[in-house]
Amino acid sequence: MRNKLIIALTLIGLVFTNAKTLNTANNTQNKDTVILLAMHGGVPSDFPKDDLQQFMQLHTQAHSGDKAVYDEAHQLEHKLRNWPRSKDNDPFYWGSELLQNALQAKTSIPVVLAFNEFCAPSIEDAMVKIVNDFQPNKILVVTPMLTQGGNHSEIDIPKALERGRKLINDDEVIIEYLWPIPVENTARFLSELIKPQI
Repeated sequence: MRNKLIIALTLIGLVFTNAKTLNTANNTQNKDTVILLAMHGGVPSDFPKDDLQQFMQLHTQAHSGDKAVYDEAHQLEHKLRNWPRSKDNDPFYWGSELLQNALQAKTSIPVVLAFNEFCAPSIEDAMVKIVNDFQPNKILVVTPMLTQGGNHSEIDIPKALERGRKLINDDEVIIEYLWPIPVENTARFLSELIKPQI
């Protein structure tokens, strides 16, 4: 686990070479910056299996226009996202916190953790928290989901950022999603791991 976190942290450092800007405000000074670390999110091992199965079934129907289905799916999602987490029942959450702390130590910039699914806070909620707690000029969004073509990093996270933009209702805050990472950067990093072993 520790080696994987070191790898993820190093790869995240590469994202600063290729930023995708979602909003270009006039104030481009890099001050009062906060990092939003967007993770995937996992299901805790002790979450009720019947509730999880029901949520997965409803989740695929949530956009059918049936309000009752949407409401039930939303209630189950809230229960799942806010289920108590620990190292034992959700090692991924624990590992995400380790990465959050390590990234903050490396950058000396506040890092707020967020999850694409299954776990709180959502990306949208994290954006609101950042604006309320820090009043930043800029939010830098990074994710260790690095491979291009993935639905979460390429589709879900940008959509969540757009929803979050509407919630914070502040066009002066610059939001930069630092993705995709150039393939050459990732390949160079991986090759440096491989070379000592051959």
